[in-house]
Amino acid sequence: MRLLIFLFLIMVGLLWGGGQGLYTVFANRAPTTMSIAEYTRTRPSGKWLRLTDCSLSLLDAMHREVAQKPVELFIPARDPGDDEKSKVQVLVATKDPALLEVYRRLSSEKDEKAVETISAEFGKVFQHRDVQGLVRFGFDLDEEDREKLASLTASLAPDFVIIDEGEKPQVAFAFARLAGGLMLFAFLFWRVLSKLRTRSSPASIETAVR
Repeated sequence: MRLLIFLFLIMVGLLWGGGQGLYTVFANRAPTTMSIAEYTRTRPSGKWLRLTDCSLSLLDAMHREVAQKPVELFIPARDPGDDEKSKVQVLVATKDPALLEVYRRLSSEKDEKAVETISAEFGKVFQHRDVQGLVRFGFDLDEEDREKLASLTASLAPDFVIIDEGEKPQVAFAFARLAGGLMLFAFLFWRVLSKLRTRSSPASIETAVR
């Protein structure tokens, strides 16, 4: 019974993820391109974004860690014209090894050494560039992670979004998820139907009467 429940949960996840993936593919044929300033004003519904003129600083980044080691960065993306009081509406999620290495060094070094690192890696610590990727939502958005990020700083807007940099809609992966979910659905339906037939068979009824 536990196995069937476990398979049911996997089936739901595959169907949900596959359906969402196909929606993302067909609703986002090309990335929605606009400046970070325009995006924060209009907040379009597109999930595949290319935001131009973004200002990013590793000094403001947050991270996810495994075994006390940062493995993913969440870097605030701002309009260069914003002041420090402006709420951050976009976090850029990246696993770029070069940025992770600089971030680890900055996190572990003392003030004087950190200043030297900032000077040597200025182009990585402070970036002015475009950002392209997929907005996390629905099946791919972990609300617990989002709440943890919000608790780390008061600078985030209540409706901030996370963009997985470099990601794009993948039709093959979406179809694979959906197909896997449908196969599990067919298997579970067959299992349940088989059990119902076994319980209602004449032999079973005769045994029960005796």
